[in-house]
Amino acid sequence: MSEDSSPSLPLGSEPPDPAEESTFDWLLRALTGAYRKEAPQVLFSFLALFFLLVSYYLIKPLRTSYFLKEFDPTDLPKVYFWVPLLSLAVSGVFNWFCARVEKYRLITRVYLLIIGCKLAFTVLLPTGGKAVALTFFLWASVYFLLALPLLWACFNSFFRSEQSERCFGFIALGAALGTIGGGWLSSVIASSSFRSAAPVYAAAAMGLSLIFLLAASRRGSAPPVVTAPGGLGSVVPPEDVPVTARKGSFWQDLTGIVRDRYVLGIALMVCFLATFTTSLDFLSQNAIDRQMSRQQYLVTFREMNSALPPGDPAVMVDEVNPAGYDFIYSLKSAPEKDRPARISEFASRHHQDPALLTSAYKDYKETLEASTRKLFSDVNMGQGVLGLILLTFVARFLFKRCGLTVAVLIMPTFALLALAAYFFPLTLGIVEWTLILSGAFNYALNNATKEILYTATSEETKFKQKPIIEGPIMRVGDQGASAVTTGVQFAVMSALGGSLVTANRVVLGITCVTTLVWWFAIRRTGRIYDRERRS
Repeated sequence: MSEDSSPSLPLGSEPPDPAEESTFDWLLRALTGAYRKEAPQVLFSFLALFFLLVSYYLIKPLRTSYFLKEFDPTDLPKVYFWVPLLSLAVSGVFNWFCARVEKYRLITRVYLLIIGCKLAFTVLLPTGGKAVALTFFLWASVYFLLALPLLWACFNSFFRSEQSERCFGFIALGAALGTIGGGWLSSVIASSSFRSAAPVYAAAAMGLSLIFLLAASRRGSAPPVVTAPGGLGSVVPPEDVPVTARKGSFWQDLTGIVRDRYVLGIALMVCFLATFTTSLDFLSQNAIDRQMSRQQYLVTFREMNSALPPGDPAVMVDEVNPAGYDFIYSLKSAPEKDRPARISEFASRHHQDPALLTSAYKDYKETLEASTRKLFSDVNMGQGVLGLILLTFVARFLFKRCGLTVAVLIMPTFALLALAAYFFPLTLGIVEWTLILSGAFNYALNNATKEILYTATSEETKFKQKPIIEGPIMRVGDQGASAVTTGVQFAVMSALGGSLVTANRVVLGITCVTTLVWWFAIRRTGRIYDRERRS
């Protein structure tokens, strides 16, 4: 583990003497953790991460709201089965190119391809339909797993471990501010008449991210790190790095992760974090969809709600009539071609106008999608605000004073507490706050901590194994949560005759066990890092 300073400082030189620093230099270091010569690269990295997160949080709420517009939330576990396979295919293709194309040229092409896809969905999404919604959901669930790890891989290669402990808290502020900015912009767009243009703004923000990444890359990189089996790496001169260090098949890289206990700890951290967040998504999105659809139903179908038997106009103004709500909610699970016939049959049976009912249902879907997107945008913005506070007032102190052993345990400890809360009925407000806290701890402290762990690994780990860890391995965690949720629900509700509540509690118990495995695995990795840093 190297104690050297910035790549822009001569190797082996000492940082500037604090007594000789100007007031500006002191303020710069207090804000960013960087010395003057390091500051441009740190600021460019901050801006690249900021605009990437703005881009993502314009897409993420749209992905969820469009899916819930066309599908029941109980379909999510089935869809998640396909995400790891797509992610594995994407990582395999990227891994093949990674050993053959210069890394910044390859990253540029990947980013430009993603920007093109966002522009294409600007045209496709307004056409609507289940096929487009499903394709968009799968694409939006996979592309960021490549874009974000590649960006952080570049940061890991720019800075050494000592620098990362000083500067990654500030760089990660870019993610928090990007989450706030993207969430706010998404919320504004969702309430406007140009909400279909969200992918265009996302493409523009990603273009800016690429520009700042390339600007940061021109400031230079830290010397490569070569790892010994079973331990952390050491900084060596570039000419001493074997030419074959970045060559090797996808499967060789995968088995290399398993053989290195330090990297394996990071992989388990990523995998079981995904298991937790996916399980939380299933639980929270089901609660959000049900509660928000009931609210919108009462607004759009108020007169029908009161007229349907056993409706009582004095009561049904503020209470949902199951006869109407259950029918309206069930329509999105029906094939699109069958919906007109089902609406006509329902209208005829209950003396409603089928044309008015069809028009009202269309308005109900569009308004519910916009309000759902706004809710998730507000959650994302809340995650960003809380993450900003954590990174500003907690991160640097935590990394330098408490060490990585403490820092890596914050997220799994919170996860255990959040899972315990879902054993009880929760209001919509509490569900939102569990998502805000989970996202803030994850994308702020936990992500910055994870990236510091990566700085002690080799170039091969950063640019080849990292996309595997944060692509297919992360999605194995998602798929595991999907398989467990689907299997338990089938077993409890079909075979044993239990309820959805019982099935969810069994899923929660299993997720708690995997979270405990994550807690102990990452504690070991944090201890290795701290021990080597001290030595």
